[in-house]
Amino acid sequence: MTVALKDQFGTVFQMSFVAFMLRDSSFLDRVADDVRDAAFLDEVLGRIVKIILSFRETYSTSPDKLIYQEIDNLRDRSLLSNDAYKAILHYLDALFAEPLSNREYLLSNFESFIRYSKLERCIPELIELAQDGQWDRAEKVLAKIFSETRSKNLISANYSDNVETRIERRQKQEEFSLMHIPELDQYIQVHRGVINAVQSRASSDGKTAFLVHLARYYLYTGNKVLLVTLEEPVQAYEDRMDMCLCDMTYEEIKQPENQEIQKLAVKRYTERGGSLKIHQMIPSKATISDIDKFIASQIATENWIPDVLLLDYADRCAPETTALKARVWDAHEEIYNALDALAKERNLYVWTAMQSNRSALTDQKAYADQEHTSGGLIKQQIARLVISINRAGKDVGPNQARLRIVKNTFGPKDESVIIHQDYSRGQFRIDPRKSSYARS
Repeated sequence: MTVALKDQFGTVFQMSFVAFMLRDSSFLDRVADDVRDAAFLDEVLGRIVKIILSFRETYSTSPDKLIYQEIDNLRDRSLLSNDAYKAILHYLDALFAEPLSNREYLLSNFESFIRYSKLERCIPELIELAQDGQWDRAEKVLAKIFSETRSKNLISANYSDNVETRIERRQKQEEFSLMHIPELDQYIQVHRGVINAVQSRASSDGKTAFLVHLARYYLYTGNKVLLVTLEEPVQAYEDRMDMCLCDMTYEEIKQPENQEIQKLAVKRYTERGGSLKIHQMIPSKATISDIDKFIASQIATENWIPDVLLLDYADRCAPETTALKARVWDAHEEIYNALDALAKERNLYVWTAMQSNRSALTDQKAYADQEHTSGGLIKQQIARLVISINRAGKDVGPNQARLRIVKNTFGPKDESVIIHQDYSRGQFRIDPRKSSYARS
């Protein structure tokens, strides 16, 4: 399908878009099937797109600087006039000077436009099916439209020919994040595109406090964090974050004279590129696709592309299939599979929380393990890293908890550390005498 981008997007968007097509193979894989040379600004840019698509069709990658060789070949074969050759060179200089930024913004807007265009094209068919009472077929037509673009988010790689690319990728970007708990960080790797979870032995052992701790870590390492709550209202999370970031009690954050400290805390993480959005959704009604729609709206309206999703918590989401609501195990499987898909499609660090069942309270282990998972072991099977919080055991004192790795796909499990929980300031600390969230 030819899409008239020139009618929908301006010069800046189209130049950035083609720069990615030219230099980013995974980007090109996402858009190649839906974009054609006739859809762009003018004949020159359209011809460049045609060369890029032809190169990909032959070599299954973006041309990057090899495009200069391609246009030389076209000129030598008299398929490009000298004037056209010079015009393409002028555009290519601009495209290679274009910074590769706002990738997800470009993709999100393009894919939304593709879906809208496909939907617009099939409206007559949908009306005809509705008039004939063929609702099942109409639903399948819509499902196909909304699934086709999303399926392109996942790419393949020719592993045997990809050694240099892999090494270059590892040198350029961080492979995983940590938790800001050194005693456990030596054993874990928190990867994008998978589910990580915190599991509590009892209902009040500190799942939400743990997510707040993670939010603080991700903010100070320059990440954009989306915190979705189906538990507490937004204002309660704001209070928790202020207490944690400022090393203050609730009474202290209420005082007007302390507002400068709270502003300083925000300044510190924003200077590093961090930002936080807290979004409240309705438990048992909100689905994972609702979260995806909210992310899409933030990208489209504010160019705000999250790196991290903290979901408090997945168990309280509704399954997409309404009939599964009464079947807890099946519902949780669908929810966690959908969350796993979202993590991959949006390339997110994802953390959520999960409850333990009653057997965790009576087990002699005194810590929550995989078999104690409430609502089915399938959640543990889908998650890649699970940390349990346990405020029980002979060696666990007042205001303490043992953090234990109960599942770890990328490293050892069963390692643990005693931490001190300061609920008055919303903090986890290894040393009870020292805060890692200093005010100065």
